[in-house]
Amino acid sequence: MSFWVAFYSLQFGERDYCKRIGQEYANSLYITDTIKDRITGNLFAALDTAPDQIRDATIAFLSTFITAVAPAVWQNKFMKVWRKANGDGSAFKESYRNAFAKLVYPAVHYMENVELLVELASDFLAAGQIDRENVQLNYTYHLQLNFYFSRVSRRAYDFSTIDNLIGVNIERIVDRQLDPLYMLGNLRGLLKPEQKDLIREKVAAMDFSRITDSRFWSVALYFADGDQVIVKKLKAFVLKNKSLWDTGYLKKEGDGNSWTYSDPIILERLSKSESRHWGIEWTKKEINVLAKLLLSKKEEFDLIMRHRERLFDYESLSEEMNWFVRTYKEKLQNQTYAAGLLDLTETFYRYNTHFKLVEDGLMSMDKADVNWALGDIAARFNHDEVDEAQMVMVLNKVLFQAEPAVESCLGYLIYWVEQEGYRNKSFWGARGLILSVLRKYRFHPLEGTDRSFSDYHLCRIALALQKAEVSDPDLQWWLDRAKSSPFNSIKQLLKRDSNGVEMD
Repeated sequence: MSFWVAFYSLQFGERDYCKRIGQEYANSLYITDTIKDRITGNLFAALDTAPDQIRDATIAFLSTFITAVAPAVWQNKFMKVWRKANGDGSAFKESYRNAFAKLVYPAVHYMENVELLVELASDFLAAGQIDRENVQLNYTYHLQLNFYFSRVSRRAYDFSTIDNLIGVNIERIVDRQLDPLYMLGNLRGLLKPEQKDLIREKVAAMDFSRITDSRFWSVALYFADGDQVIVKKLKAFVLKNKSLWDTGYLKKEGDGNSWTYSDPIILERLSKSESRHWGIEWTKKEINVLAKLLLSKKEEFDLIMRHRERLFDYESLSEEMNWFVRTYKEKLQNQTYAAGLLDLTETFYRYNTHFKLVEDGLMSMDKADVNWALGDIAARFNHDEVDEAQMVMVLNKVLFQAEPAVESCLGYLIYWVEQEGYRNKSFWGARGLILSVLRKYRFHPLEGTDRSFSDYHLCRIALALQKAEVSDPDLQWWLDRAKSSPFNSIKQLLKRDSNGVEMD
């Protein structure tokens, strides 16, 4: 790729275009590590004096380019820019206005210097003390994804400043100011037991009737840590919360209806499961209450299906309904309302899609339909209702790179292969097909996409197959590629794998 492309892009290109060019340079096999290092150093150095438009374009370029440059090359340069932005307040503008925020996200995700990561954590916590936009929530989210930060040792660093800031943020937690709670949830790996105890006391003292944010309940449940008094209180308020099965319906206005976006409480995130041991166990009586509340909204669902266009507004709600009837089908099946509940759930799901069969969704040329179909397969997979023919269809779609939504298929496929490796290692009778996928992408990478994305997913598949004691030359090629990969996402993947850390 010509360097003139980057030169003119940074002067005249829009942010999104420059971000794409940065990605293309990161993926290029013809740009050596030495040249990448020089480009990175020169662009970071230029940020101090560049005019605003060129500075924003340069930041957009770097936000994707540094994903394929060793953190040792750029992390100190990034911190120089960060300290200046933090000092003048520009680091904490709302992210959709803030070009710099788009660079912070990958930087904090992939940095390796723990001392610098601890400094950033301190800055994020300090920003929470004053009246700024809550972009620091996004910063702390990406920080907690960093492998090195997740392994930070309190014995190795001075945490006195951070502990003071944690204390300040704990004091700021009230039922009308939940951002400090969410930020501390993102930084939960830093918290000492006594700090978690203080947060639990804060949660216990809240007036849950004033909570309107559906995100709150799962975070509060995490910090409740099995405290049955808090869990009982949470249950009671969830069961009567207006966000349960929220359709976004507000009220009738004359002859019409008033709507807002659907923001339901996600019961799946609250409920006990194999991976969520601290979740809520619902009694049969409570499950009946939840079911009847869902049925009581039938008129609202009917209005949606009669008067609102088919939008993606209702993906979470529809998935939540499907999860509920599948998870509790045995406790619901003998109820007089069971048939009506199943019919409502199925009808609303079909309203949101253009297809009647999952197979039709997978073959659709509409990306939204493919994603709905993948979500349906995932829900069945999580309930051990695997349809092997559907799995083979997904594998064939990936193998033949049959757009749309091949990247989405890869995203689901890594989880399914990893879980199947842990379970019975049969891989739906399609082990050979999975190996064919690895071979295909070895010689024919997915074009027009982020190479780091597809490589990351294929390396994870290879690692999962290796754990299942599968041996194959193409699998080994991907394992070797992972070890020599320039992409920071894959470097951290290998760190997590070698340390037995659960994948994101």
